[in-house]
Amino acid sequence: MASTGVALEALWWKDWGRDVVQVSKTIDSSGGTISIPETGLTMTFPQGAVTSPLTITVTSDAEYVAYKMEPAGTKFLKDVTVSQSLSTTEVAGEKLTKQLSAAYIADDTVSLRGKVPVSELEPSYTVFSSGSSPLPLAHVWIIKHFSRYMLASG
Repeated sequence: MASTGVALEALWWKDWGRDVVQVSKTIDSSGGTISIPETGLTMTFPQGAVTSPLTITVTSDAEYVAYKMEPAGTKFLKDVTVSQSLSTTEVAGEKLTKQLSAAYIADDTVSLRGKVPVSELEPSYTVFSSGSSPLPLAHVWIIKHFSRYMLASG
């Protein structure tokens, strides 16, 4: 897949240099959820997203709000919803100065430092707290396939 021509900066974890966390779980045709509480990630697979049991592995990045999702290249029959709590990220408790985006990176070897060429921007939105000074709480996006994703800003 070619680059979109867009280059974004990956968000940092709030506690820079955190441990890499990896989780695996088998999802079958009834659907299910995978979460990494340490990073604030939750992935929800609806019923019918896969036709047969599939062991899914998600690995966090040590520096950036990014994940490698395997088996790479897996395509889903229904949209998978990904939710990232922002409490574990550099924007925790801060007003957003730039729009957040969920970005697909086709090349697993690309460094996430600086501006990163993005292959695809996923449909996404930020959830804010209520009140007179709303703060970002989470970012939610939809994926249809697996590879490497990052939460980024312009």
